[in-house]
Amino acid sequence: MEIHERIRKYRELRGLTQENMGMELAIDPVNYGRIERGKTKLTIDRLERIAQILGVELDELLGLASYQSEADLEVLRMVERLSEQVGGIAKTQQRLLDRFEELSQQLARLKTQIEALK
Repeated sequence: MEIHERIRKYRELRGLTQENMGMELAIDPVNYGRIERGKTKLTIDRLERIAQILGVELDELLGLASYQSEADLEVLRMVERLSEQVGGIAKTQQRLLDRFEELSQQLARLKTQIEALK
């Protein structure tokens, strides 16, 4: 896994958006997105700041940390899976809210049509 992929992974694990990271780094979110796509060279200062924001050690962000136990890695995998599930639930909830709004509008139109027929 390359550094930009680890940055994205840790950002997502922390529940941060690219906009959050851009604000913390005092850069435009579009430029931050370039970091996560590996399109930007990072200085050590910038890497240290990113590690600080993400709450990880710099060597971990650089992929040099080999001291994580299998249990630690399993916890990270579980957090990733939970994050994906929560994201899916949020999307489903939004679809349901959108559908409810559509049905409410249809009901209002039907009520208007019924009143017009009286």
